[in-house]
Amino acid sequence: MDSNGSLNVIVSLSPGNYENLKAYAITAANSNLASTAWSAPVELAGIGSNYIDTFIVKIGSTYHAFTKYETTKYIEYATALSLTGPYTFQGTGDWANWGSWVEGPALVFRTSSSEISRHWRTSRYRTKS
Repeated sequence: MDSNGSLNVIVSLSPGNYENLKAYAITAANSNLASTAWSAPVELAGIGSNYIDTFIVKIGSTYHAFTKYETTKYIEYATALSLTGPYTFQGTGDWANWGSWVEGPALVFRTSSSEISRHWRTSRYRTKS
């Protein structure tokens, strides 16, 4: 749920093959998770091709995107002032020393401690945190 009340889902889509995946946002017509009406996909500007598993959290007025770059297998980090971008990468490659072959990042902002907890899966499907 975004601060404006909208319910958004980030998906990775390609033009009919498994190459050139890009991140897109789709928005529910209402805040009901069972909604059957969704917006057309809107590409996240600045993320680019071959990124999957994009997970976004909004802190203050900034959107923080953590996304796996399929070419290098690293989770990379970008920020934007709008959900759909344009995003600017703040960390690429092994910027956080998390290693490669990880995917499915998920983040939770804990307001009680003002920190972000991070979780993802490795290629062997073990949870790291």
